Amino acid sequence: MHKWTRYADSQIDAMGPKVSDERRKSLGVVFRNWHPGPLGFQVVSDTIAYICLHAMELAMEKIDKVRAKHSDESEFKAAVMKKWPRKHALLPFTDLPKPAHCDPKICSVDTPPACTSWEKPVYGGKGIRVSSKDDTMNPYKAEYKSGDKGWDTWVAGDSDLIPRDESSEPKCAHLDHCGVIQGNQDSGFLSLRLPRMTLGRIVVCCNDGSKECGKQFEKRKVEFLFDNKVLPTPTPYLGKCVMVQDKWHEAVKDTTGHVYLGVRVTGPGDTKIRISQVMTL
Repeated sequence: MHKWTRYADSQIDAMGPKVSDERRKSLGVVFRNWHPGPLGFQVVSDTIAYICLHAMELAMEKIDKVRAKHSDESEFKAAVMKKWPRKHALLPFTDLPKPAHCDPKICSVDTPPACTSWEKPVYGGKGIRVSSKDDTMNPYKAEYKSGDKGWDTWVAGDSDLIPRDESSEPKCAHLDHCGVIQGNQDSGFLSLRLPRMTLGRIVVCCNDGSKECGKQFEKRKVEFLFDNKVLPTPTPYLGKCVMVQDKWHEAVKDTTGHVYLGVRVTGPGDTKIRISQVMTL
């Protein structure tokens, strides 16, 4: 049973602890809200290390069985490479087993979902891009007005979950930062160029953890436009998100070669509507 991490143990010598009581207490935190604390990361890393070492042990047992059949070193190496080639053949979608739990509408789609997140850090390319009024293929160019202030991005500062005594230490810095693209009635129109979609599903998420994303959009009369049509009021989805469109309902009529999602806030108010992620499938 660990009260704190092995790092905390290493900071104790014959002369006593090298870290403060607050620092040692902090190193025993398993979770800071939904983020792992120092002890939480140690639990995960120990679990991964155990699984990997066990896998290596099993692999060595299998290799030993092959070695027992081949006394010649070159024959042994050839047998190993034939049985376990370095480059494995990729499994096609049809060869994968059925998922233990998943919506068939989602799991039966061959193409992976695409997304864009304004939170930090984000890895990989943006599957959905903000498009300007100067984009020649943007079907919503006429929706932009000369007096629009435009949508802007916001990234949260350093987390206040880190204890004050540790906040100045680089090794205690927290990489995660909430981030959004935000706008109100004065911001005007927002165009998002979407990738190729198989199912036709579009999901938009807020960064508000209160799970009131749908109510925020409804209260501020946020409109979503797709294929030059205003979509019905979106429905709550996965807590902090809304389902803007669940699937294709008719053939797309836009002829520009891409599909775009338009967003605008029609209700008054200085507070800006915040979008943290957009996902499509």
